[in-house]
This record gives sequence, C-alpha cells and structure tokens, in this order.
Amino acid sequence: MVCRRPPRIAVTDGFNLSSLSDPGIHGAHQRHVRRGLPDNPMNIFPHFPNETRRVTATWNVIKKNWFISIVHKFVIALFILSVGLLVWRFPLLPPGVPVWFSRPWGEDRLASPYWLFLLPASSIAWYGIDLLMGIYVTSEYLIFTQMLFLSSLIVSLLSFITLIKIVFLVS
Repeated sequence: MVCRRPPRIAVTDGFNLSSLSDPGIHGAHQRHVRRGLPDNPMNIFPHFPNETRRVTATWNVIKKNWFISIVHKFVIALFILSVGLLVWRFPLLPPGVPVWFSRPWGEDRLASPYWLFLLPASSIAWYGIDLLMGIYVTSEYLIFTQMLFLSSLIVSLLSFITLIKIVFLVS
C-alpha cells in the first residue's frame, strides 16, 4: 500500500486559490510563496505592523530614562510656547523683521514675519531627526541617545531665546 499525501492547496485569508478557473493566478501565487514574498502581491509594506510595534517598544524603553523623558517634555513645551508666542504677537509685528543676521546691515536682514515660524519648525524637525536616530541607530547605547536628545534640547532652547529676542525687539 502506497501512502499518498493529499494535494497541496494554497489558502490565502480563507480564499482557496486552487478553485479559480485561471491557472495563471495560482501559478503566480506559488511563485510568491516560493520566493518568500507576502501572500498578497499588492501589499507593499508586508512588515509594517511588526516594524511599528518594534519602534513603539524601542521608544517606550528609551522614554523610561529620566533624562530623555525630561528633554522630551521640555522640547515639546518650548515648541508650543514658540508657536503660542508667534500667534499672540503676530498682529503687532512690522512687515519686515530681522531674521537673516548673517547678511549685511540694512534691508537684506529683513524678512516677512512668516519666516519667524522657521525657528520652531526647525527645532521640532531637529528633534524629529534626533528621535529617529535615537530609535533606529543608537538605541543600544543609551549615552549616545542622551547626547542626541541633549542636542535637540539645546537647539530648541536657542531657537526659543532667539525668537523671544526678535519678537520683543520689533514689537
């Protein structure tokens, strides 16, 4: 007596591909399975939920450090204070405010008041880059992650001080 295995049926999300009348679809699915590709060829981010969980878990571990937690709160608070200050004092600003301090004295230094939003935007962008580097690159070495967050705190603090000086100088 010869023991025969039952025929292999490819099942994807409860959908039996062998019951389709087009054998080309079944063959394409078998090629994807052999290559280790996801069952759904249209899914271009097959590992996205796993990566999201990994990033969230890494951030939760990093955030438990007291220094990083304090820096995180200060950077967010400075960003909110900067935007709040700009919104509060924006109607009082003149049409030209000094923004470009590296240019020669005169009209070249002046810009529209909307350019002042560049300071909080750049500080939060710096923080975002440091956050991503802390999660993906330096998460195994806490001292480097702390240095990254310290640099983002310094950038946010200097950005906030510069914004305060400019706003209260011209208004």
